[in-house]
Amino acid sequence: MLAALQALAAIASLVASLKSIFEDHDRINDQLNQLLTDLLELRIILIRSIKDILQAIAAVVVELDEQFASTNIALVDRALFNDLAIFNDKEEAMGNSLEAATALVQQSNVTFASSLMYVVNIRLAIMKDFDPNYFCRQDFRDEFQRYFQRLGGWIRELNELISRTHTVRLEEVSIVNPENEVVPQFWRATHYRNGVKVASFNGRRGDLGDETADRVLAQAEASRQAGIEADRRQFGVVEMEKTLGVWQQAFRNTLRPALVAQVLNRHAVATDFYPDGIMVDGRILTADLDLRTTLMELLVSREFQVRVEKTWNAFVRHGDNRFVQFVYRRLFDRDATDEQVLLLRGISTNYGYAAFIAALVRSRDYEERYGNGLPTAGEPVIRALQAAKANVSSPPT
Repeated sequence: MLAALQALAAIASLVASLKSIFEDHDRINDQLNQLLTDLLELRIILIRSIKDILQAIAAVVVELDEQFASTNIALVDRALFNDLAIFNDKEEAMGNSLEAATALVQQSNVTFASSLMYVVNIRLAIMKDFDPNYFCRQDFRDEFQRYFQRLGGWIRELNELISRTHTVRLEEVSIVNPENEVVPQFWRATHYRNGVKVASFNGRRGDLGDETADRVLAQAEASRQAGIEADRRQFGVVEMEKTLGVWQQAFRNTLRPALVAQVLNRHAVATDFYPDGIMVDGRILTADLDLRTTLMELLVSREFQVRVEKTWNAFVRHGDNRFVQFVYRRLFDRDATDEQVLLLRGISTNYGYAAFIAALVRSRDYEERYGNGLPTAGEPVIRALQAAKANVSSPPT
């Protein structure tokens, strides 16, 4: 069991060790190399870890296709060591790591959890090297959402199993008096783990009131919760939760500062990191919105409109097309045609700023380039727009 927990802990720390691997493709970071060497030595233990943990928790015996797990671990190792670290073939590394992760995430058996954690950690590192703006791509976000859901489901399964092994029973303790009568004496609440007594809590003799029953029951329930938490740590569930948290932060906590810096041209503040999403104009843009919708909400926010007000007014009121041209170059890498400028001016004049943004972000051009993702990051929008204005003459008045 100790070896199984060591394997899970090693998986949880893998992402941190992978951060510097791609800075020098000529040699693999020593810390990473040592960690992966240790994991190779623990491969069978790693593969069997969840199976062994299930048996330790509740004597659950399950089948595990060890060859299937080992094959996909070997495939992702090949993607990292061979395809990327040696040959710097990013496309091949992406393909092989995706194949391994996809094969494992399609399994419903919780015994594959440790193998999936190992494979997806390496998949994430390869993805970061392939595209530093990986968190802006909706296809990558959708892919990792499947990993979130699968590992999260397995964590819930293990938590529920552990919870079921810990029970509490409340009973009246009685004695038989000299007259052979059964006489209740006091309340007793007992915490059991798999039917074995862990702790008992007795009320005062002669006190069979409801308050006393509630008190000893609360004491036993506190013992139960402590036992559940101890088992969650002992059996590696906390390490699994750490890994899931790293995956989620790799997208959510990386994306939010990038969006704020790129669109609003400022540093992220506390309100940008609410658990449920980003606060914009006093309301929460929930984390489950697709990236394109999130971008559009930021672009139509009052905070952004205030920053581009002069440039916007120059376009709508004075016929200065630089705003449209800047947006087109930023989104589509080309100038807007005269017809497109005319169309957008009409939309802006008749329907306003929000309709102008929607016409761009919801356009076919955007859909074909980015789907529901985000444009490749560049210089922050407002700063780049100011630079564009400085490079040409002032708008007509």
